[in-house]
Amino acid sequence: MGHTVVTAADGAIALKHVESKTFDLVITDILMPNTDGLTLIAGLRKRQPAARVVAMSGGGRYMNSNDYLKIAQGFGADAAIIKPFTREQFMQGIGRAMAGRKENKGEFPV
Repeated sequence: MGHTVVTAADGAIALKHVESKTFDLVITDILMPNTDGLTLIAGLRKRQPAARVVAMSGGGRYMNSNDYLKIAQGFGADAAIIKPFTREQFMQGIGRAMAGRKENKGEFPV
């Protein structure tokens, strides 16, 4: 689709990218090795407050997807997607995030 994409194997590497590059959009899982997505979102908000964030989760041992994604919203996620998701749901999440934070608070449809 013509976008430049930077990938990270884990949350710690993603944070290093955030410290050295500017992003319009960050898509992150919540549960990742080394540094979780919540820490990544918090770091991104400090360094790049204008960047948009899509958080995704399939739940985990202690919480379900919705709980993780509500917490991600509190950390500054603009949109969220519950895993597994379709390509259409993925693109809708990106659209919600890019539309702006204020319009999307509290909305995490799948």
